[in-house]
Amino acid sequence: MAVADTGRGPRRPEPAWLLWTWWRGDPLPALPASAGLTVGVAGDDREAARLMGRAVDDVRRLRDAGHRPYVARLDGAAVAFGWCATATALFGSPSVAIALPPGDRYLWGFATLPAWRGRGLYPRLLRAILVARRKDDCLRGQQFHPD
Repeated sequence: MAVADTGRGPRRPEPAWLLWTWWRGDPLPALPASAGLTVGVAGDDREAARLMGRAVDDVRRLRDAGHRPYVARLDGAAVAFGWCATATALFGSPSVAIALPPGDRYLWGFATLPAWRGRGLYPRLLRAILVARRKDDCLRGQQFHPD
């Protein structure tokens, strides 16, 4: 919590950032099936960089640090993406660095490409990564169906 100085009496705490958690065994939201949607770790750093608006060297540096770039595809076309951190993560402003305990993951940097927004792809991408984590697939890089 950050403390706001209003200049008018006692300070009151204000949220500095929000962080949500999901634990193995927590229920996942029921989502209607989305025909043709697959999710997997991006295999090509150039494609990941293009989709995510990053330099290829940045994608490689993040991979080397234990981050995995996920891509959602609808009928083969890349439509959304996000990252799964496996060792360390940064969040908030100013940035806070955390070391992730073994087996924990931090999901970050998600976006749906503009032409595909409003179709419920983002929650399906998140759900697919959580399902993959349940099966310990986060690091394997295979494609899987989120439903």
